[in-house]
Amino acid sequence: MINLNLKSARIVLLALPLLVSACALDEPTKFKQSTVRVQEEKIEHTIAAADLNQTALAGLAAHYTKHGDGPMNVTLTYDPQSKVNTAMKASDMASEVSAILRKEGVHDLHLSILPVQNSGELQALVSYTGYNALAPEDCEILPGIENRNVVAEDAYQIGCSVDTLFARQIARPKDLLGQENGAYSDGRRAANVGELYRGGLGNQPLGGETASGN
Repeated sequence: MINLNLKSARIVLLALPLLVSACALDEPTKFKQSTVRVQEEKIEHTIAAADLNQTALAGLAAHYTKHGDGPMNVTLTYDPQSKVNTAMKASDMASEVSAILRKEGVHDLHLSILPVQNSGELQALVSYTGYNALAPEDCEILPGIENRNVVAEDAYQIGCSVDTLFARQIARPKDLLGQENGAYSDGRRAANVGELYRGGLGNQPLGGETASGN
C-alpha cells in the first residue's frame, strides 16, 4: 500500500511541469498602464474693441482661472493714422480692461498698446498658456457609458472609463503638474496649533478697523 502511494506521488510530480507549462504565464494585462495626461497649449484670442464688454471679459477670466497659468498678455492695437482709434483711446480702454479682469481674479496681467498701420478699429490680442486634462493615452471609454450601443470590446483596458470621466471633472488641470518652489504643508506645525488650543491658550485678537462706532 505504501509503495503504491509513493508511485502515485512520483507520477504527480513528473506530470506537474507539464501542467504548469500548459498555463500561459505571459498573458497581457487588461488593466490600463498609463495615467491621466496634462496637455499644454497656447491660448490666443483676437477680440474687437466693440466686444470687450463685462460679459466677454468675465468669460475670458473664468477660462483663464480654470485652464490658464502664468501671465495673461493683453495688447490693445490702434491705427496711428486714425483720428478716432487713437493711442489715447487704446490706453483708456486698456485701463478699463485691466480693472475688469483684475476684479474677475486675473492678477498676473500684462497690458500694453501697439500701433498697427491700417488696422482700422481697436482690437485686443489676448494670449496665455493653457492646460487641459486628457484621458490616459490609448484609452477608450467602456461601451454603454455614453450611449446604448453595448458591444463586447476585447481591447478595453480596465480603469480607462474611470480615469476618462475623472479627467473631465478636474477643475484646474494645471494642478496635476504639482506644486513648485517646495510649497508643502507641515503636518506637525498644524497639529501644534491644535494642541495649544486644547491646552486652553486662546487665539490673540486680530485687531483691525472697527465696523461701527458701537
